[in-house]
Order: sequence, then structure tokens, then C-alpha cells
Amino acid sequence: MKSMLKKVRALLVVSICALLVFLTVIPPAAIATPMKGEASETAKIYEQTAVDAINEGGPKSLDKIQERQSGGLNEIQGTAGFDQQKRPSNSQGDTIESKIKRGLDKAESKSKDAVESAKDVVR
Repeated sequence: MKSMLKKVRALLVVSICALLVFLTVIPPAAIATPMKGEASETAKIYEQTAVDAINEGGPKSLDKIQERQSGGLNEIQGTAGFDQQKRPSNSQGDTIESKIKRGLDKAESKSKDAVESAKDVVR
């Protein structure tokens, strides 16, 4: 019985070691494999912009940066993601200012109630 238990333990240890080796090899292998498929259109535009910037040589002037930025949110992002960004015109719910005001009003009313009840106790 003990010899069988030793064999099961040995098999279990070997299995766990093999699993650990396998799990440490998988992530680097996944990173090393190239991505399949075509790059998105946005990625192609970004890459072309980067190549153009390199070919121009040197840093851009402030005027060029502001000119490029005028087409969107910022120089890098352009108009990408404009619809997904949160802003007051496309958001619903309370603003932080209204939540703070409501909390302060609630605290003020509680403090007034506490003062009134304290006056009642003193009388």
C-alpha cells in the first residue's frame, strides 16, 4: 500500500512540475507569434503620420502642431474616439456639483435639526 502511495505522489509531483513548465512557456510563446490579419485603417493612418514625421526630420513647429490639432481632440488622437468620450451633452445623471450640493444641504439640515433638538433638551 505504501509503495503505491509513493508512486501516486511521484506521479502527482511530476504532473505538477510539467504543468508549471508548460504554463511558464505559454505566455512568451503567445507574445512571439505575430498578429494575423490586416491592420485597422486608423493604425495605417497613424503609421503613415509617424513615417511622415520622421521623414520631415526634426521636431515640428508650434504652428504645425496647432494646425494638425485643429482637426480633432488633440494632435495624436485626431477625431478618433470622439463619440465614445463622456461630456455633458451626451451624459445622463447627476453632475458632481449637484451631488455635493445635495450632500451639503442634507448635512446642513441635519445640523439644524441637531441644534434644535439640543435647544429642546436645554429648555
